[in-house]
Amino acid sequence: DHMPGEDGCTLKGSDRATIYTVTNYVCTNIYDGTETGGGGEYYGSGGGTDSGTGGEPLGPGTTEPCNGSGVATNPLEPSTNISEGGCSGIPTVVTVPSKNKTPCQKIKQWFEDAAFKEKYDSITKPGIHQLNRERAFYMRYPTVGTNIPPAYVEVNMPTCSTDGNLPTFTEGMGGLMHTHNDLDCHGNTPIKIPSPTDIRTFFNTIMPEAGQYAGGYHNAYSIISTSGGNYMLMYSGTNYPGSINYDANKKLTKEYADAFEDLYTYNENVTQADIEKVFTKFMKEKINKPGFEIYKVTPTSAIKLEYDPNSSGSVKRTNCP
Repeated sequence: DHMPGEDGCTLKGSDRATIYTVTNYVCTNIYDGTETGGGGEYYGSGGGTDSGTGGEPLGPGTTEPCNGSGVATNPLEPSTNISEGGCSGIPTVVTVPSKNKTPCQKIKQWFEDAAFKEKYDSITKPGIHQLNRERAFYMRYPTVGTNIPPAYVEVNMPTCSTDGNLPTFTEGMGGLMHTHNDLDCHGNTPIKIPSPTDIRTFFNTIMPEAGQYAGGYHNAYSIISTSGGNYMLMYSGTNYPGSINYDANKKLTKEYADAFEDLYTYNENVTQADIEKVFTKFMKEKINKPGFEIYKVTPTSAIKLEYDPNSSGSVKRTNCP
């Protein structure tokens, strides 16, 4: 273990209680987010997941759906005609996959949707992972029973922001896609795979909203785009598998950091396949929620990843038809 400032680790913002581990100059902050203004969980090598550098959730940077006149269709402040951060045009309308389809069929249908493909392309284009901020979009569903179609809304992430900076208004958020940068603002290298915060957000926010607004938990999804690959979290079950509470999340965060610290400690040449092995094992042994699935996706392919010690590299890779 090293103190902040050693081997490239720097103290960020108001993270006064930050704890770091450093292996081969990979810096991991395993601070549990309990300190006010500390910015929540943050992983220098673990996905760049919560606001380790600004500390505050998105407010002025959040954009809600707008009509053609630049007026929020569902303003956060009823006394005004604007949403947090103002309005910036008409959100892109999306087509929701049909019910009773498998995750593979849903993925294919998502990529056939022009709006989905447009947003996916914008978070996977060359150079996007070298920016000094993450880029994010969420899919917002309207109130059940209305004729308003769902739409993608861009979240204007501030400099050095990370995916913990969700909009303060999450009603109807049934899908999310965002980037993980190759380096954070302090030169640390995030792990190119979904983080514990990504997983918790999927269970605690996206799934309940999809269950209420999108016709079922099975329509929830989250895409994490990295330069090592693009990963899509999905759910194939029917019933809600339960949320991840604070204590469980704190434990998972520590176990996640330990698992990847071990990987970098005993392997000088870590590959993306190595990272996928550790992550899928973590999912199977620590998350263990039936129906929770991860796919490595491109516009023309999807591969289901599962931990299996009997498979090559201990990861079973099943191609979607």
